[in-house]
Amino acid sequence: RPPMSSLIVFFFQAEDGIRDAQESRGLGDVYKRQLSSPMMTDLQNELNLLAECPESRVVVIAGTGPAFCAGHDLREVREHLQEYEWQEALFEQCSALMTSIAYHPKPVIAQVHGMATAAGCQLVATCDLAIGSSQAKFATPG
Repeated sequence: RPPMSSLIVFFFQAEDGIRDAQESRGLGDVYKRQLSSPMMTDLQNELNLLAECPESRVVVIAGTGPAFCAGHDLREVREHLQEYEWQEALFEQCSALMTSIAYHPKPVIAQVHGMATAAGCQLVATCDLAIGSSQAKFATPG
């Protein structure tokens, strides 16, 4: 499978001041946009750029396909199951991403069209505003 970081597509619409960070994994139902380490790195980099972009007034995080975000990539986590330092770094990266969304200088909107589970729910809840379609569903484990 190709690197997850290469599967994110970002759109910029300068005429209306909206920067649309649309995650497009393109891998079908099996991989439902997980928050892997490369995905979080790309989202963080994009948020950092948007903070300095004068043409952008709002950030919209949206997705295509059957899910908005399925949380952490459990395959990636299982590959590092015995590596405590790696797992700690992953959750610190996730925490930093969520904090940067919460303190972003521009409003961040989650446009939820499908399932958001686990850390995907955290991503939605961290945004300033969440807009859900009639197909949106939310779930957390436990």
